[in-house]
Amino acid sequence: MTTYKTDSYHGIFRIISLLGTASVLSVVFGLIRMKFAAVLLGPIGVGIIGLLQNVSGIATTLGDMGMRQSGARAISRARAGGDENGLRRVRETLAWMGIALALMVGGAFFLFRNAIALRLLDQPDLANDVGWLTIGVVATILAAALTAILNGYQRVDEIGRITVMSALLSCIISVAAFWLWRDQAILIVVISAPVMLLCYSAWYVAKIGVFPRWVRPTAAHLATGSGMLKLGVYVMASALLLSACEFLVRLSIQRELGVVEVGLFAAAWTIGVYYLNFLMIATSTEFFPRISAGMDDHVARDAAINLQFQSLCIASVPVVIALTAFCPIVLQILYSKQFVVGTSLVRLMAVGDVFRLSIYPLGFVLLAASHGRTYFLMKLFEGLAFAALSALLLPRFGLEGVGMAHIVTFTALFCIYQFLLRRFLRFSLSPRSLLCVSTLAVIAIALSALAGLSEILAALTGSLLVVGWLILVMRLLKTVRTGHMD
Repeated sequence: MTTYKTDSYHGIFRIISLLGTASVLSVVFGLIRMKFAAVLLGPIGVGIIGLLQNVSGIATTLGDMGMRQSGARAISRARAGGDENGLRRVRETLAWMGIALALMVGGAFFLFRNAIALRLLDQPDLANDVGWLTIGVVATILAAALTAILNGYQRVDEIGRITVMSALLSCIISVAAFWLWRDQAILIVVISAPVMLLCYSAWYVAKIGVFPRWVRPTAAHLATGSGMLKLGVYVMASALLLSACEFLVRLSIQRELGVVEVGLFAAAWTIGVYYLNFLMIATSTEFFPRISAGMDDHVARDAAINLQFQSLCIASVPVVIALTAFCPIVLQILYSKQFVVGTSLVRLMAVGDVFRLSIYPLGFVLLAASHGRTYFLMKLFEGLAFAALSALLLPRFGLEGVGMAHIVTFTALFCIYQFLLRRFLRFSLSPRSLLCVSTLAVIAIALSALAGLSEILAALTGSLLVVGWLILVMRLLKTVRTGHMD
C-alpha cells in the first residue's frame, strides 16, 4: 500500500490527483454514455435516465443508512486506538448490515414499483423498469458496506482502481446496449454502474485480506451496529432529503417548463455533480477518516481542515474556469448542440458550486465530531431552501431561476457553517482559506459576466487565468519541497 503524507499541499494534491484522475476517468466514461444518450435519444431520453437514476438513488440512500461514513469512522477510530478485535467486529457488523438492508430495501422497492412509477415519476408505463432497478438498488447497498471498509483503512489506490474499472465496464456495456437497442437500453445504463461497482469492491476487499468473516452475530455486533446507526441515520436522512428535494426541483421544472427543460437541468446538474465528485471523493475517502482519528488534537485538527479547504479551492480553479469561460464548448462536447441553450444555467450553478464545494469538508468535520443532528439540520436547510427558492423563481426567470436559487442557498450555508463550527469546535477558517474561496468566487462571477459581453473575450481571459493557476501550483509545490512554506 502506498503511504501519502497529508501535512502539506504536496501530499494533499497527490491524493487529489490520484483520486481525481480516477474520478475524471469515471466521469469521462459516464459522459460517453450520456453522449450516446443525448445524440440518440435527445433531451427527453436524458431526462428519463435522470429520473430513473434519481428514484433509485433515493432508495439506495435510504437503504445504506450512512454505512460508508459511519463504518469508515468506526474503523478509523479502532485503527487509531490499535483495537484489532474492534476492527474485526466492525467489518463483520458492516457485512451483516449490508445484507440485511439490501434484502429489506430491495424487496420493498420491488413490491412498490407500480406506486413509485405512478406517484413519484408520474409515468405508470415505467413500472417494469422500476422493478428491474431493484438490481441496482441491492448492488449499491452491498457495495456501500464494502467501500466503507476500504475507506476506513484509507486504501486510496484500491478505491481509485475500483472507480475507474467499474465505470469503464459500465461504459462499454452501456454503449453496446445503446448501439443495439437505443431507447430500450436506458435500463441497462442505470443498472450496469452499481453492479460493476459491487463486483470490483468485493474483489479488492478480498484481495487486501480484510473481507469480513461469515460469523453469527452476537450482542457485541449489535452494539457496534447500533453505534454506527446512530451516526449513519443522520447521514442517510440528510442524503435522502437532498435527493428528494432535487427530485422535487425536477418535477417543478417539468410542470412549469416541460420535459425538454428537465433534460437541460439534468445535464447542468450532472456536470456539476461530476466535476465536484473528483474533489469530494478525495475528501470523503482520505480526509474524513483522517480527521475522525485525529479530532482530539485541536491544533493539528485545525491545521488539517484549513489545508484541506485551501487545497480543494486551488484544485477546483481550472474546472470553474472551464464551466464559465468555455461553457458552450463544454456542453457541445459533453452532450450536443441542443444543450447549448442551457449555458446560462450551468454558469450560474458554477458560481453556487464554489460555496457548495467549500462547505463539503466542513460538513465532514461535523460528522467526525459526532454532531450528526446538526449535520442533518444543515442538509435539511440546504434541500428545502433550494427546492423552495427554485419553485419561487422558476415562473419568473425560467431555468435561470434554478441557478439563482443554487447561488443563494450555498452562499447562506457557507456563512452558517462558519458560525456553527466556531460555536461547537472553536474553529475558524484562516485568512488564507477565506482568501482562496473569495478568489474562486470572484473568478466564477467575473468570467460569467464577461461571457455575457463576449464569449471570445471570456475564453481568452480564462486561458490566461489557467496559465496563472499553473504557475501558482508549481510555486506552491516547489515551496513545500524546499521547506519554506509557513
